[in-house]
Amino acid sequence: MRIGDLGTSSIVVKTDLRKISSADLVLFCLLGKRKDRFDGVQGFPKINCYDNTDILDSWVDDGMSDCCDWEGVICNATSRALNLSLLHPFEALLRLDLSSNRLNGWINKEGFERLSRLKRLQCLDLSDNLFNNSILSSVNALISLKTLILRGNNMAGLFPIKELVDLKNLETLDISENQFNGISMEGFDRSSSLKKLQVLDLSSNMFNNSILPHMSGLVSLKTLILRSNDMAGSFPSKVNLKTLETLDISYNQFNGTQSVEGLCGLKSLTELGLRSNQFSGPLPQCLGNLTNLQVLDLSTNQFSGNIQSVVSKLTSLKYLFLSGNIFPNNMNLRSLTVLDMNNNNFTGMISAELGKIPMLQVLDISNNKNGLNGLIPPVLARSPNLVALDLRDKFSGSIPSWISQLSKLLVLSLGGNALRGHIPNQLCQLRNVRIMDLSRNLFFGSIPSCFNNVSFGMMGEDNFETGSISAVEATESRHIGLCGLKSLVEVGVRVMNFSPLGNVLAT
Repeated sequence: MRIGDLGTSSIVVKTDLRKISSADLVLFCLLGKRKDRFDGVQGFPKINCYDNTDILDSWVDDGMSDCCDWEGVICNATSRALNLSLLHPFEALLRLDLSSNRLNGWINKEGFERLSRLKRLQCLDLSDNLFNNSILSSVNALISLKTLILRGNNMAGLFPIKELVDLKNLETLDISENQFNGISMEGFDRSSSLKKLQVLDLSSNMFNNSILPHMSGLVSLKTLILRSNDMAGSFPSKVNLKTLETLDISYNQFNGTQSVEGLCGLKSLTELGLRSNQFSGPLPQCLGNLTNLQVLDLSTNQFSGNIQSVVSKLTSLKYLFLSGNIFPNNMNLRSLTVLDMNNNNFTGMISAELGKIPMLQVLDISNNKNGLNGLIPPVLARSPNLVALDLRDKFSGSIPSWISQLSKLLVLSLGGNALRGHIPNQLCQLRNVRIMDLSRNLFFGSIPSCFNNVSFGMMGEDNFETGSISAVEATESRHIGLCGLKSLVEVGVRVMNFSPLGNVLAT
């Protein structure tokens, strides 16, 4: 399909609904306040042309509002005739989304000629189509563009950056999910080209380290996304990226400790993603100089040693992801709101320092090679702001009565431990909880009567032992009768010795 007549186009509202689990949904909501920022797990949300502001906010029908004052409405001074510049022929169009079609080019002397009439166009989204490199010379004529999205097309080879030299207002460029393997600097004037570019997404291509020196010419660059490329070895320390605030080099093959040292000069960084590389050894002390860091993702590497001396200097740090490394169990991180330490080599008891993080909202210390043990630590009672708590490891004893003090909890995961005794009534006081996992423990007795009107979701026939709550009764009665926990969406109770259904659930 080719782009032809825009004059007969209609306005399209596109909604993308993705299937996610309820656990993912809750955690997404927890971090939703920074939805436009790095999330430490999925990276950055995809760039788009959606406008979060409502241009029609001024269109108020309250009997007192003058329609001639409305945004996009121009009235003749004498006749009061209206000119709605928001409508056909789209001369005032600011954002155009043509994504997720099967477009592969322009109709000769027609398609792009019509598009080029959009003199005020600021955002053009051509993502997820079939365009090749030839599209770039056409787009270069849209000199008002601030955002250009070419993600997920059939572009390959060297990225000819000279084809975009006329886009002097460009602030955001997304060429991710193509097959580029380098950047051609021929004809690129560092002194005048792309001086306003602030966000550059090169992820999911085949770029190697050779492109990094070229980034120095982008004097306003604040966000650089390089995840999922063919980069390896060390990050060059001589790359001049003094304005950079966000850097994501996750899912590459950078290695060693010296590679990390190359990042120490980027003192404006607020977000740094190093997930899933081949880094190893202790963190270099110079990382402590990045005092503006708010997000640090070190997950799925082979970092080791005591990180206390480094992270204690990161006084602005709010989100720290450490899963999949070899760190010990001691650190002082009082400014954190999210702490992910799952899948490390932590052993023994949980440090009392965890009780000294007053703003902590999300804590995940699960799956630490079955190394964390003992009672659920009472220091967690000092974290009243917790909304998600994942302690799946090797804890024993009973669920403590102080659990009711964590009144803001939305997610509580205690599965896969060696917890015993009755399920306490204190869980009934967690009025906001959405997801609770108590599976694979050694509980016995009756389920508290407060567990009323709970959906057992899609748990299936293997959730209950024979002789306790039968699979048939559980699946036929999705909302089983538990009173009080009105917000609870899912509860995991499999492989536990509960009383038969008639004795534990209200009718």
